[in-house]
Amino acid sequence: MTVTEYGYDLNWIIAKSALSRQETNFQYWIIDKGFKVKIIQDNDSTINLIKSHVLGPFDSTKFVQILFAKDIKLKLKKIQSK
Repeated sequence: MTVTEYGYDLNWIIAKSALSRQETNFQYWIIDKGFKVKIIQDNDSTINLIKSHVLGPFDSTKFVQILFAKDIKLKLKKIQSK
């Protein structure tokens, strides 16, 4: 998976991804940063806690609806390829 665009602030990360840079079928993600976790190596509860704050994948319509519903005012910014 390749992240092609992203945005972030103190509370949220948003991202647009594709299976490759040439892909035109995109998925959208929202990550809630409003939690703290103590990282313990090989601990399933830590992984599950992190996963519980990752929303997606969404299509573009559902992504915009959730941004609006959660009052997330971030904009996606393209990642420049080298």
